[in-house]
Order: sequence, then C-alpha cells, then structure tokens
Amino acid sequence: MKPSKSEGLREKKKRLTRQHISDMATKLFFEHGFENVTVADVALAADVSRMTVSNYFSRKEELFFDRLDELCELLEKTLRQREARSPVAALRELTEELFDQKHQMTMRHEGVVKFWQVVAESPSLLNYALLQFDEISKKLGRMMAKSAGEEATDPTAHLLATIIGNTWRIAYTDALQREQSNPGELNTNVMKDIIIRGFNAAEAAARDTRYI
Repeated sequence: MKPSKSEGLREKKKRLTRQHISDMATKLFFEHGFENVTVADVALAADVSRMTVSNYFSRKEELFFDRLDELCELLEKTLRQREARSPVAALRELTEELFDQKHQMTMRHEGVVKFWQVVAESPSLLNYALLQFDEISKKLGRMMAKSAGEEATDPTAHLLATIIGNTWRIAYTDALQREQSNPGELNTNVMKDIIIRGFNAAEAAARDTRYI
C-alpha cells in the first residue's frame, strides 16, 4: 500500500512491516507453491512471529493478494473527486491515466505471469481471487451508486460495475496469455482496444442515467 501524505512514523513502520511480510511470503510462494508454504514459514522468512503475521493478515491468501485495498481506495478516490465528469467517464479516464503512468495494474511481465501461474496452480488462491473479484465488483457498484446519488442497491450501478470489472479482467487475462505465449512481445494496443470496447458498452448501458 502506498504511503499517505500525513503518514507518521508509527504508520510508516507498520506499512513497511506489512510490505516486508508480504514480499517474503510472495518469494516463498513463487519458489515452493502456495499450498506448500505455511504461515510459520512466512514468519521465519520475515523474521517476525506468527502472531505478527496474523495481526497484519487474517488469512494466508491475503499475503499474496495484498493490494486489493489499494485498488478499492483508488476507485473510491476517483469517484469522490470526479467533479463534473460522469462516474463512467471518471473511471475511463482513470484507466487511461494508469496506462500513461505505466502503473503496475497495466503491466505484464515475467513476474506478473508467474504470479498468476501460482494462483492457477492453487485451488484456494483461485477461489479467493474469484471471491475478491466479485466483492470488488459489488463495492464498485455501491461506490458508483453513491457517486450518482442513487440507492446503494441501484441495479444500473451494479450492472455498470460488472461490465467495467469484467472489461478489465478479460483484457488483463488476454494480455497475460499473450505474454506467456510470446514473452517480451507486449502489445498494449490490444489490451487498450478491449478496454475501449468495454467502456463503450458501459456507456451504452448507462444511457439516459446519472452515470454518464
């Protein structure tokens, strides 16, 4: 997780400790596979107690997917600060900015491919990833509804969140498969084209609503 501007020394220490534990866990998962690594192994590698690991991560899967909160915060901030832009337009612009910044969410390289290989080889990680994708889609739906002044359960908001979420999932999965088949031959335009089509679909679904 990125540091905030008002982060104090205590918060910084906690953030760095959490990141260190996650980094050590990821290294072990890459080397031995998720199922073959225990929380005790992670604690030993990170030179902390098992209790410390548990204090930062409530379950082992969180050690691998440690940036989901950061993603939700980014989506919430984008919608909160959208000003005159519509919710869909704000999220489209966020996507364009992430590409321009070469943000980690848009990158596909050997390390990212390995990350998802570990997920694919672990039933528990794969199930956790699917559950988290569903949860993030629901959160985005509630965020979009709130941003547009609608009820949190507004079906249009959740439809749009599902379209946008699956747009990213499909584009990213396709890019990873291409990178795995042809290492080093990254074609960002292919990923962008899928995302553009997805947002066009979201805009069409949002027609005559407060979301566009």
